[in-house]
Amino acid sequence: MTPIEVPGLLTFTISIVVFFIGAHLNRIIPILGRWTIPEAVTGGLLASTATLAAYELLDVEITFTLEARDLLLLYFFTGVGLNARVKDLIGSGRPFLVLLSLTLCFLVIQNVIAIASAATLGLPEGMSIFLGSASLIGGHGTTIAWAPLISARYGLNNALEVGIASSTLGLVIASLIGGPIGRLLITRHGLRGATDEDLTIGLSAAVRKTMT
Repeated sequence: MTPIEVPGLLTFTISIVVFFIGAHLNRIIPILGRWTIPEAVTGGLLASTATLAAYELLDVEITFTLEARDLLLLYFFTGVGLNARVKDLIGSGRPFLVLLSLTLCFLVIQNVIAIASAATLGLPEGMSIFLGSASLIGGHGTTIAWAPLISARYGLNNALEVGIASSTLGLVIASLIGGPIGRLLITRHGLRGATDEDLTIGLSAAVRKTMT
């Protein structure tokens, strides 16, 4: 086995390239755009496949240094709520309450399944924490924040790896099935958004067409 460790700056650069490759694939493969598959998921699956192929076929183990990860996560979680406004939540009405109720229900379901699975499979104590909502709803940021505590309390040396794997798997599966289901519901019920609404993030459809 030949180990290759990619340094931090190069890892960050590769991640940007992978994202743009995913964006390009989404533009040239209509079904990806039609199902609203995120560019990062498209590029990430391709990069993961290439890394797996190098490991299985070429006997090369590629590892990436994640020096910039925590700082970028800090930026992300700092800016993720900048456009949130209390009056928007108050004015959301019934749809907001329905989504909140569904989220709380799935939070309980995820934890029940995680605890039952860990008990059935005889997994070490504390493993179920990162098989449930902590990683699936909390995501990578919550996993990284709590991993040292879980590792120290339960003696799980691989708590971070399990949590990251669970978060990533949940994110990829949700992205792959969320887009098609969302499009199906939008088409079935003839839903349309406001055409003159100013975007707070991203590019308008008219601008995207000029880029293809």
